[in-house]
Amino acid sequence: RAYFFLSVDDAKYIDRAESEFTKAEAQGKRSSLTQMYLATIQALRADNEFWPIRAKKMIDEALEKIESVYEVSPQDFEIRFLRASTWFNLPAFFGKHDASKAELQKLGKSFDKDTVSYPDFVRAVWADFLVDRKITSDPDQWQELRNLIR
Repeated sequence: RAYFFLSVDDAKYIDRAESEFTKAEAQGKRSSLTQMYLATIQALRADNEFWPIRAKKMIDEALEKIESVYEVSPQDFEIRFLRASTWFNLPAFFGKHDASKAELQKLGKSFDKDTVSYPDFVRAVWADFLVDRKITSDPDQWQELRNLIR
C-alpha cells in the first residue's frame, strides 16, 4: 500500500505500486482488494496521460473495473474508500462528485469502528484525505480524524 499512497501524489511511484500488486497476484494473493488497487492505479495512470482521448478511455476502463470489484465486495471499507476517493478526484463531466462525497461522508462517520484493524499509517492516510478534502462538517469528527494524522 505504501507505494500506492505515494503514487497518488507523485507519478514516479505508479510503476512500483503496480508492480507490487501485480507481484502479489502472481504469488497467488489475487483478491478483490488487489484488483481494486490495480484498477485505481490505472485511473492514476490516466490522470497523467498527455492525450485527452486516451486518458478518457483509460479512465472509462478503470471505472468499469472498479465497479466490477465493488459489486463483489460492496461492504469492504477499503474497497469502498478506494472507489469513492477515485470518483472524488475525477473531472466534473464524469458526474461522480456528489455520489463520491456522500459515500466518503458515510465512510467518515464509521471510520473509527470500521478501520480499527488497519495499520496506523493506512488510517492516517485515509484520515488525511477526508480532512484535506473537507469531507466532514462535524467538528468532533473532523478533530478525531485530524488526531489520526499526527
